[in-house]
Amino acid sequence: STAGNNLKLAITQAEAAIPANNNSAAQCKIILAQMMYEATMIWGDIPFAESWRTDVAFPKFDSQKEVLESIIALIDEAVAQIDPASPLKIGDYDLVYKGDMNKWIRIAKSIKFRTLMTMVDKDPSKAAAIGTMLTSGGMIASASDNFSFPFYNQPDKENPKFRLLQKYSGGTNTFFFANKNVLDYMIPTNDPRISKYFDKP
Repeated sequence: STAGNNLKLAITQAEAAIPANNNSAAQCKIILAQMMYEATMIWGDIPFAESWRTDVAFPKFDSQKEVLESIIALIDEAVAQIDPASPLKIGDYDLVYKGDMNKWIRIAKSIKFRTLMTMVDKDPSKAAAIGTMLTSGGMIASASDNFSFPFYNQPDKENPKFRLLQKYSGGTNTFFFANKNVLDYMIPTNDPRISKYFDKP
């Protein structure tokens, strides 16, 4: 709730600036889209359309389909705003891409593609958009474009899970485990991702 509110405030300020800072607004919209994708994948129906509005005390829950459609629309809006030639953007404070707007376009398209892939089994009409995106490309194609948030071996800049384990369990993982609902489907097929996702105790 806090991150979404901060992103919405940043978008409003960037678009209201004179001249408008469209790249910064687009960067924030892409992060908001990614955040809401993760939220609806965890909880299903969630508030989105009415969220972070000061005139709405209890935002309504949108269906997961509505949330996913809104994510696609938000991504399209962000990509249309991006101007790689403009110096107006989040640059030095962009911890992921350092203001490289071409990489922001690639991550935006990749989030949209993943959203469409999530929807297509329930909504086969999304197959056409998936085909178009595959043909046109421009998505993440190498590890150098990964959207990876950096953590450091410095106070308050470490990975939050690392800090949690350091503080409460002496650095030993006693809190995070493979989810049985995931692992039970992977073991019978000897899924090769098991060793990539999980460390054996």
